[in-house]
Amino acid sequence: MNSEDAAITLAFCENFPDEEWAGRSVELRCSTRRTTGSLVQHWLIGRHEDIKDSKDIKLSNKLFSRIHATIRYRAQLDQWQILNGGVYGDNDYHASTNGVWLNGERLPPGRWVPINPNDKISLGRDLGARIILRGSLHDTINSFEWDGSGWPPQQVATKGPKPPGALEESEISELKQALKPSQASPWSLAQDLLDWLQEPPKSALDGVWKIAIALLAIAAAGLVFAIAAHVAIGEEAPSQSPELIEPGD
Repeated sequence: MNSEDAAITLAFCENFPDEEWAGRSVELRCSTRRTTGSLVQHWLIGRHEDIKDSKDIKLSNKLFSRIHATIRYRAQLDQWQILNGGVYGDNDYHASTNGVWLNGERLPPGRWVPINPNDKISLGRDLGARIILRGSLHDTINSFEWDGSGWPPQQVATKGPKPPGALEESEISELKQALKPSQASPWSLAQDLLDWLQEPPKSALDGVWKIAIALLAIAAAGLVFAIAAHVAIGEEAPSQSPELIEPGD
């Protein structure tokens, strides 16, 4: 990983109630050298039909909300944060229906909360949807960390009206962009390709694809270099004027 990247890993428990993610670990990585504007990057977790980006966590179990949680990295603070719910539908903020717990405490709606490696996240109450944060994909997790003795009990909120929970208009605008297809420039596409090639392959087939694309990229670069060299040599060659033939008497 590049020294200018920020990363955090989400490790899903073996009995996570979504087959695609059960037992998996996924790395969220932000290339800070390419983070511009608000210096914020988002990752969505939920069932929303517009969650199509490969970097997001697309769930299928209806126990989860359309956007159950949102994770972001703020480069200005060098901080990872989580939000209960997200922006969708009427382009307004919605908290998750079944809640999000961080280290046993239920997250209030409309508030970004810092997260760090070793934190424990529960999506919903008593759903078994447990996630442990790690600093790296290679960090190991002991089995007792998942069970009752190692998992913080979920605190029950006191009865009463729910806090209103609201986001600033600027934050809602940022979250709207997270659901829209990105209009990538050639430079950003090249950076994304480089980042993908640097990631460890997730399977043997993924590794073969990485090798094939890397070889194609090298061949394309060599072709461009050869064409550029040929043009440069052509420009440096002295031009020869056609020989003039004197007309005879």
